[in-house]
Amino acid sequence: MKHLKEPQEKIQGEMFHDESVGWWASRLSPNALSALQNGWHGVFRRSLLRLMPAERLGEHFHSRLGRPTKELYSMAGLMLIAEFRNLT
Repeated sequence: MKHLKEPQEKIQGEMFHDESVGWWASRLSPNALSALQNGWHGVFRRSLLRLMPAERLGEHFHSRLGRPTKELYSMAGLMLIAEFRNLT
């Protein structure tokens, strides 16, 4: 069973400040938040995540039968980052 959720548009200045995205909303320093927003992490979340071929990846899973997949945009993004960082 495939799980596909479109990436949501975030206001650029609020990308890592939303409490729903995790603990860093209140615990990271302003410098760390700025580094996340202005580094490759921010570019990936704002631009590249929407371009991931999650639909093509989802073609290999049944829409109703089987164990639910992880969210496919996240998995496609993770595969890209692993290749980009030369991780195995």
